[in-house]
Amino acid sequence: MHKKFDHSQSHKLDSEKRRKLLPPGEIINEIGIRKGQMIADIGCGTGFFTVPLARAVGNNGKVIVIDIDPVMLKKAEETVSKEKLKNVEILLSQENSFPIPENSIDIVFTATVYHELNEPGQFLKEALKVLKGSGQMIILDWDKIEEEQGPPFDHRKDAETVLTELRNSGFTILKIIPFNKSIYIIQAKKRSYRYLKP
Repeated sequence: MHKKFDHSQSHKLDSEKRRKLLPPGEIINEIGIRKGQMIADIGCGTGFFTVPLARAVGNNGKVIVIDIDPVMLKKAEETVSKEKLKNVEILLSQENSFPIPENSIDIVFTATVYHELNEPGQFLKEALKVLKGSGQMIILDWDKIEEEQGPPFDHRKDAETVLTELRNSGFTILKIIPFNKSIYIIQAKKRSYRYLKP
């Protein structure tokens, strides 16, 4: 079983160091978030990306925030309340079963979560289920390199492995962005199938 982030270290999730490594505004611009979209922020932690995502989608959009850790969700709720956001819904979840209606989400967004998954194939299958036909999967994670910050080397996943798992699960890769030396961003969409008439 993959080790999960310890919520006793949650202060690290909203540090100045992390904001330099993962500037939310730049990342949101890079992946093309638009007004009115429905976004699932999976493994939201303290809500580091929740607030900028909610502002990016505007009052006609919505961010559904889910996490498997009630302590993290409480911190995310405090963040959302402090910012007086009305377009965020916060839900406790299981890792591979999201409390979200099928075909309802424009973007499933995960930030530094994917390397912690115990069953990535099952997780991606669930993401496919909640995504709309044109929906996208965004995976932002640690590259498999040795460095002092972030998770240990053997806990990380290189981008090629993630790309393979996405393709095997029914996604088409749109692009991969080496955001900086530590972090990559992968954008994928639900694979479309064409059926020939008999």
